[in-house]
Amino acid sequence: REEELAIARPWIEIPIDYQKVRDNCSKIMAIFSDNDEFVHLDNIKLFEEQLGAKIIIENNKSHFSGSDGITELQSALDAIFEIAEK
Repeated sequence: REEELAIARPWIEIPIDYQKVRDNCSKIMAIFSDNDEFVHLDNIKLFEEQLGAKIIIENNKSHFSGSDGITELQSALDAIFEIAEK
């Protein structure tokens, strides 16, 4: 658990400069899992409002990690192609 906290600490403690992110990204997509124990769906509104992100919700994919058995994420690949086509 201590290792997980050390990894998460920067995400929790360092504020995100949303304007700077938007200034440097033409399109933003955020992919969530409906059963992620670390990144909850209540973050969706923040991503939509602060970053103008298109939201994709995956079902039962946990935290998108190999330890959770997720080694491929088709929606991420599809999102890359969607952005590249525009």
